[in-house]
Amino acid sequence: MVLRRLSMILITLLMTLVMVSCSASTSDLSIEEIEETLLNLVPRFVNDDFELPTIKDLRITWTYEDETITDLFPYVSPMIETNTQLIAAIKNGLTTTTLAFPITLVPAESGRNARVMRIETDVPIDQIDRETYVDASLMATTDRNGIADLEIVTDMVRIRGRGNSSWFTYPKKPYRLRFDEKTSLFGMTPAKKYVLLAEYGDKSLLRNTLAFKFAQMMEHLTYTPESRSIEVYFNGVYEGVYTLTEQVEVYDGKVELDTSPDRIDTGYFVELDMRFYEQGETVGTEWFKIGDVPYQIKEPKYDEPGFTTAHNTFIKHAFESVQDALATGRNVDQYLDIDNAIDYFIVMELFKNVDVGYSSVFIQKAAGDVVRLGPVWDFDISTGNIDYIPDYGPEGFYGTQPNKNVWFRLLMQDETLRMRFKARYEIIYEEKIPLLLDIIDNLGQDIRPLAFRNFERHDILGTYVWPNPPEVVGINTHAGQVAYVKDFLEIRSAWLYTTMQTSAYRNGVYFQ
Repeated sequence: MVLRRLSMILITLLMTLVMVSCSASTSDLSIEEIEETLLNLVPRFVNDDFELPTIKDLRITWTYEDETITDLFPYVSPMIETNTQLIAAIKNGLTTTTLAFPITLVPAESGRNARVMRIETDVPIDQIDRETYVDASLMATTDRNGIADLEIVTDMVRIRGRGNSSWFTYPKKPYRLRFDEKTSLFGMTPAKKYVLLAEYGDKSLLRNTLAFKFAQMMEHLTYTPESRSIEVYFNGVYEGVYTLTEQVEVYDGKVELDTSPDRIDTGYFVELDMRFYEQGETVGTEWFKIGDVPYQIKEPKYDEPGFTTAHNTFIKHAFESVQDALATGRNVDQYLDIDNAIDYFIVMELFKNVDVGYSSVFIQKAAGDVVRLGPVWDFDISTGNIDYIPDYGPEGFYGTQPNKNVWFRLLMQDETLRMRFKARYEIIYEEKIPLLLDIIDNLGQDIRPLAFRNFERHDILGTYVWPNPPEVVGINTHAGQVAYVKDFLEIRSAWLYTTMQTSAYRNGVYFQ
């Protein structure tokens, strides 16, 4: 481990020698020479803040989107790769010349950012389990505005396995990282916990990223995890493309709740999780059930001082009130944020997420407030990538079926709420679905070089990986896998829109 750490330090020292100057000097340069000088200093592809170039003895006023900016260009990650211009007004004596410099804003999730993480442990990677964290060293690099740069080097991190079916089924494993201190990785909100999703069964490598991007468009979902497509090496061995994302938890900048158990009406963070039955859990403290549906109280933690069965009873009653209100159609907004629920279920239904009534369905309630759903999570088995259900194709309502999500089914059985769902979806269909489809093309193209290396390491294109349906198995290129996802969402979004215009939908026939 020590030798590996020294090697990492040497690499760091070498990388710090690579420097790019953002200023130049001139004496009687022509405007063409000035333009060429600035063109060499303004990055073409932008994924971070950068110092605005200056030239000695010249006054340059920089403008972006009709606003004057000084010193730094303020990068904000766009939803999709965006071509724009940076304007320079150059005053040389009595003459002012305006020049436009094309730049492309690159989304933080894009494979173009060339993000690489190297993890070293004294424990062989195949001996890491889901229960025990092991010490690790980590070095991460990225292309910052087109220049290879060091993101972080640290040995203050630990790693363990995570996941359920993905952990036991796939040779490429998912992991959880835990830093000793709050740490920002690739521009994400500083936190101690991160997740590495292996995306082994999702041959597009993008389903989770796309669902998160779409959820971020929803005005009534207060928090959606950030994600980054990265390449990972474990102990020097290339393991392929992972999705680095935030751990879903109550935390500053994530799910923001005061969950102190010193009072009963506190904040609660809960997961609907049918694994209750597989794990042989019991109700009464950490778990409660409404009918046959089990819920796990994630926060406040049941083993914290002050937590009692009264907390369990309180949040169970709050959920029962939501369910009763949905069932009767009376005073629903007194117990549930309806706009939030509609946005949440639109995301789940558009992607046809098989887990909508099974697990990873997170629900939150602040003290003295109504219940809200989210954040969304776990989309690798979605979007037509599910061979163990007969209706995995792009048509048909899914989450409202019997024994799927009882809240969604009850919401859609109520005529007023059903038509409210329709009205909201129509706006999303017109304003947000076209952007989502463009994002698929953009991110799919940018991740292609990474995908090529991933599938050299894991030669699974054209072969069955659980739970790929025959259509997915039959596609032997990454471009084809991305096209399958896009086609699915394009067809499904149109099917939902068209179906909602019918009398059958208006009369609730699909949800009886």
